[in-house]
Amino acid sequence: MNVPARPMPKPPAQIAPYVDILGADLTVTFLLTFGGAELHVAVDPKGRSRL
Repeated sequence: MNVPARPMPKPPAQIAPYVDILGADLTVTFLLTFGGAELHVAVDPKGRSRL
């Protein structure tokens, strides 16, 4: 017998854009990896960034 998964609660406003773009699972991974760190997103990335 399969138990249906609970619906995911609405994310807080500051997290919602990440969930909209990345999805819930990848957002959690992203925030656990980079949460609280200052990030620089290059205009012309070269593939060397962890981001």
